[in-house]
Amino acid sequence: GILKDFGELEKRGEVPEWNDIVKLGKGESAVNEYWIKPADSSEYRLFNQGCYHMDKDGDDVLVIILSDRTYEQQIRNHMEDALHTAEAANRAKSQFLSNMSHDIRTPMNAIVGFSQLMLRHYKNPDKVRNYAEKIVVSSQHLLSLINDVLDMSKIESGKTTLNLCDVNLADIINETDNIIRPQAKKKNQTFVVKSDGVEYCCITADKLRLSQILINILSNAVKYTEEGGNITFEIKEIKVTNPQIVKYKFIISDNGIGMSEEYLKDIFKPFTREETSLTDAVQGTGLGMAITKNLIDLMGGTIKVLSTQGVGTTYEVTMEFRIADINTNKDLWNRYNIPKHENEPDHVLVGKNFLIAEDNGINLDMLKELLKEEGAACDCAKNGMAAVDLFRHSKKGQYDLIFMDVQMPDMDGYEATRAIRQMKHPDAKDIPIVAMTANAFSNDVKAAFDCGMNAHLAKPVNIDRIKDIVANFT
Repeated sequence: GILKDFGELEKRGEVPEWNDIVKLGKGESAVNEYWIKPADSSEYRLFNQGCYHMDKDGDDVLVIILSDRTYEQQIRNHMEDALHTAEAANRAKSQFLSNMSHDIRTPMNAIVGFSQLMLRHYKNPDKVRNYAEKIVVSSQHLLSLINDVLDMSKIESGKTTLNLCDVNLADIINETDNIIRPQAKKKNQTFVVKSDGVEYCCITADKLRLSQILINILSNAVKYTEEGGNITFEIKEIKVTNPQIVKYKFIISDNGIGMSEEYLKDIFKPFTREETSLTDAVQGTGLGMAITKNLIDLMGGTIKVLSTQGVGTTYEVTMEFRIADINTNKDLWNRYNIPKHENEPDHVLVGKNFLIAEDNGINLDMLKELLKEEGAACDCAKNGMAAVDLFRHSKKGQYDLIFMDVQMPDMDGYEATRAIRQMKHPDAKDIPIVAMTANAFSNDVKAAFDCGMNAHLAKPVNIDRIKDIVANFT
């Protein structure tokens, strides 16, 4: 026990604090507290108090109190740790609010300011167009910020889950290419996508999250590579012994501005950006790489970053997936020309007729104007019940596609979709229904598909995305 351990240490002279007590002279007293660590035992926290006291015979006697304070010290340590954690969390919260205030107000300042200028100069088309272009850029940045904050919030709360399903890697690569290539083209950058030894491409994965990882890294490469630079995206398949598993290495390299060794240590921390004259000109939240790292960890993968300032950066992401269908994999991959370049579907909306279910008047007016500008027509319903009624009384082939809001009064979009799919209408089973909603998380996408919808279009809507969806389903 503790007394035995103490006695052995004291005999060997390893408790100097005890000597301070036993060597007290008459009229003196002492108090001390200290740790002892026996060779084969746990560490103890001891308390000593010594003083002279006159006994009943009138003799001065040295009275020493020795008590075990280990548990009390452990409680104290836990409380101090909790205090430090709370203080750190409070500092992080304050920093977060400060960053958010700045990052939200910056694009909002441009949106509000240029909107006011548009109203003032509405008779000058050139000025209005210039202001509108700046509003679009600022609103896209604001949307990106909101998406990053929401993603980071879900990750930190532990609510991020993977929506696993059978997907085609070739589809993901081509869709990623279609997003990144226009960004690179604007900066006259060379963007090359290539594959090496890829045999299996039908895998079980979270398509949205895998796409998000690749797009986050590639977008960074475009942003931090100067005009006329080079970006390469390579997909390699790595051999593994398990016949049911496929392992990929995604390598993204650029000859951009690069990063310092010091910054690389913090690259995956939220709200961190390397402050240089070149990075100051690039808009960003400092959340993208933190989100990317967390998603890769969630998927059981690894990420490695190599970078040299003034030379460039290489990202290596390695992940394993379960093979979905061994028999069709190689043939499917070979049928895809990576990268795939498709012509812009500029006239895909001309002559089309849509049914729109949307309860927000402003959003409805905006969508109607967008479709009208592209030569399309539409019928509108302000809730799911009205949409079901319009479809029930429509002729065969009257509508090419239904845009369905989700959160609506009387009957929501999910209920309306199920009701349409269960009808005896000749188009009920086959008409494309697209969720058009502000519910933009992966579980919202899954809910849309589960109720019978064909695609998910997150608000704010983009006319190019609408064209892509219509081209795919009509």
